[in-house]
Amino acid sequence: MLESFDPDQWLDDYEKSPSGATRRGRMMASSLKSVLAKAKDKGIPLGLDYGSHYTLEEAYLERQRFIAKVCGRLDLEKTITTLAGLMLLSMVLILWVLL
Repeated sequence: MLESFDPDQWLDDYEKSPSGATRRGRMMASSLKSVLAKAKDKGIPLGLDYGSHYTLEEAYLERQRFIAKVCGRLDLEKTITTLAGLMLLSMVLILWVLL
């Protein structure tokens, strides 16, 4: 998506591809749509087209900042999910020991 001139078109093509037709592909496409919408709302160019008010360097830096924020949020969500899973597992193990 980041290496295309039109990220919207790339996303549409991905959804129509065999890998985009799977359950995981549909979930990824949905997630990418929300990321793309947030970037558009903030005026951040995600494709190779760097917009009219950015130089090439500014567009690259702005895109990298946005990607870092998205990745940081995903890391936090993964950490919370992992901790919740570990808590559930420990509760099951404690109940198993007590019985």
